[in-house]
Amino acid sequence: MTARADDSIARTLLALGGWMLRIPRGIAWIFPLAWACLIAWLSSQRVHLGLPAVGVVPLLGNLVHAFEYGILAILCLPCLPRKDGWVELQGQAGWMVVLLCMAFALSDEWHQSWVPGRSASLLDAVTDLVGILGSLWIVRLVGQAPATRPSLLRALWFVTLACLVAAGISTAWDTWVGEGPWPFGGGVS
Repeated sequence: MTARADDSIARTLLALGGWMLRIPRGIAWIFPLAWACLIAWLSSQRVHLGLPAVGVVPLLGNLVHAFEYGILAILCLPCLPRKDGWVELQGQAGWMVVLLCMAFALSDEWHQSWVPGRSASLLDAVTDLVGILGSLWIVRLVGQAPATRPSLLRALWFVTLACLVAAGISTAWDTWVGEGPWPFGGGVS
């Protein structure tokens, strides 16, 4: 069953990636820019969903970081050079996506430090980084030849677990110690 699940996941991700790579590189930058604007807008909102600030709710709130920055990294990929019909993540191109997404993540955390009812945390930025790296790793695996590709299902579980661990550490810190560490100052809390 795992081999069939892997084949199904690979076909689905390849089809989605192929569709994204048909976007002309000249206009592909619109999608990550729009997503970044959405992230910035969401982080400028006061968070009050009427849900308790205990249990799984804060964990899910921190887990969203991995998701939103993983998506941001994926949306940057159609802007990259391609090799054999897939994005070239080797070398500078892949690291440029990581650095660009992390620069935005840190600037967004700084922005949150000025929003009433929000706070900034380096631990949230670490969760962002885990989402970015996990997404790029999965994309890289999908682009490999099926015969040499390790199990995508296992890789997806590993990335999910890594994101949960990062979000869990951030949540635990916030719960037991207080707001996560943020060395760059800020306005309000």
